[in-house]
Amino acid sequence: MCISFQHQKMMGDSQNDLCDPRSYFCTHPKAMIYVSLLIFLAAFSIWVYKAMIDIRPKVNRPTLNTDARQAINDLKGRLKVHVAVLADEIGPRDVFVPDKLNAAAAYIRGFWEKAGDT
Repeated sequence: MCISFQHQKMMGDSQNDLCDPRSYFCTHPKAMIYVSLLIFLAAFSIWVYKAMIDIRPKVNRPTLNTDARQAINDLKGRLKVHVAVLADEIGPRDVFVPDKLNAAAAYIRGFWEKAGDT
C-alpha cells in the first residue's frame, strides 16, 4: 500500500490505505513496478558494460623484425599505387559508367596476368 506521510501527518490518521491522490504511483501501482524494473535494468546494463570493458584478451603480440617491417612497408607502397590508379586515374565507377568498370576490370586482370595468375 502507498502511504503519503504528509497526508498522514495532516490528517492524523495512520491507516495503511491512505495515499496522496496526486501521486501517480499510488493510483497506478504497476507503474511503480515498471519504473523500478527499468531503473534496475539500466543499472545492470551499466554494470555489465563496465565489466565487459575491463575484460581484455591476454594475447602476446609478436614483435616484428626489420625484414618483416620492410615487407609490410613494401606492401603498403604497392597498395597505394593500386589505389591511386583505381581512384585517381580510372575514377568513380558504377553501373551507369560501364567504360570505367571495364577499365578497372582490365587493370585488375592485367595485374594478375603479370603476377602469373591467369
